[in-house]
Amino acid sequence: MQKLLIIGGGFSAVALTCQLLKQPIPQHIYIIAPKATWFGGIAYRCAARNHRLNVVAGNMSLYPQHPHDFVNFLCEQAEFSATPREELLKSFVERRWYGAYLQQRVTQAQRSGASVGHSVEWIDGQVSSLQAHLTSVQITCSNGEQLEANRVVIATGNKPSEPPWANCLESPDLKHLPILVSNPWIAKFPHPVDQNLPVVLIGAGLTMVDTYLALRSQGIGNPVIALSRKGLAPLPHSFATLTDIGVNPHEFGEQFVRLKSLKQQLLLAARTLRTLAKQGISPEAFVAAIREHVQSIWRQWTIAEKQQFMRHLASRWNVIRHRVPGDIYATLQQDQQLRRLIYQQARLTSISGHAEALTVQLSHNNGSTSQIEASLVVNCTGPSRNGVTSVDAPLFAEIKRGRYQVDALGFGVAADPKSFAVLEHTGEPSKLVYVLGSLLRGALWETTAVPDIRVLAHQLADSLAAKPA
Repeated sequence: MQKLLIIGGGFSAVALTCQLLKQPIPQHIYIIAPKATWFGGIAYRCAARNHRLNVVAGNMSLYPQHPHDFVNFLCEQAEFSATPREELLKSFVERRWYGAYLQQRVTQAQRSGASVGHSVEWIDGQVSSLQAHLTSVQITCSNGEQLEANRVVIATGNKPSEPPWANCLESPDLKHLPILVSNPWIAKFPHPVDQNLPVVLIGAGLTMVDTYLALRSQGIGNPVIALSRKGLAPLPHSFATLTDIGVNPHEFGEQFVRLKSLKQQLLLAARTLRTLAKQGISPEAFVAAIREHVQSIWRQWTIAEKQQFMRHLASRWNVIRHRVPGDIYATLQQDQQLRRLIYQQARLTSISGHAEALTVQLSHNNGSTSQIEASLVVNCTGPSRNGVTSVDAPLFAEIKRGRYQVDALGFGVAADPKSFAVLEHTGEPSKLVYVLGSLLRGALWETTAVPDIRVLAHQLADSLAAKPA
């Protein structure tokens, strides 16, 4: 029997497992991840009750073949028995429901897969080493157990970013202070000693929103200052489309992807965005029109064009692309008006202080500097984007040994955009080691949202089944 090993237990791992269990050739699937991350990872297993999905339920199905499967699950739950199905399709439900959904569906898939000879083994732990041989891969778990498989898929999801203060603490002892929080997903934040000093959140994206809501739900009422290097802040979903300006979104997307260079695409984008702005329509309409083509667009760009996009446009794209539910945005806006939440464009330069307060030094675009006395400082910079350091340690070790290539853009490991296999030092795709989810960003760019991963998981499962090891 073929053996396939998946490293990671979050959404990418669950989506791939469910697709593999639909394949006709029986196989044994190992899934290795810390138990706390099984069936959804940090995003869905550790979410507080007030943390909501940032995508409507109607677009959160595990299966691309069954687009409303998550809504079907919600309709079976007593809590939603009085909610019309049409309303659920457009709802941003609490993330905990998504974790429950994933657990139920993978359990069902394991049961049906077992009836045709598949088997799944969940292992609580981490992979400490990975060695690819001629026809198999051997891994060693953190508990010392060794496993051998025909192929390995690394699907560990986003890695937390290195704290932005890693190289600017005035004393290395500061990093041990409870009021300097590297991981915003901790269960409970320390309550500030001084209720008047602000809390400083470094980063102003979706991680900041989750952290802000968690602080308020835990009774921390201090003013909050969210720092953004580019002065950007979260935007609400608008559900606008190009039809609002008399343009067919499908035809526009087809036209956009046919343009041969980033320069031509930027000219069309600029004209379209100006038209939308004149009519007071969200730029989300433009993003929605090209959304299904983004991976193709990314693949046709040159390395120089991709670097230009990353340098000048990626931050703006992410703000337009990744949005928050309208009612959460309204809460943020209201708290801004009350000065409970303040956005500030600045760059962190240093942190000093003691156990009860921290002094945060900032620089600004006009060359000036300022400082904030803070009761609590939290890293909200989101997932790591720092090249090979965002790659899992076992794969990182193989990259350092020269076995696999580094991605040309510095996203991590280089991967083939068709097979999702990591690239050997020769440039050839590996026949043994594959990646899914965030580790495909260099190859395809948009690979971390549920609508993207479920399609990629389906493609990878079909590809692996078509070419047995």
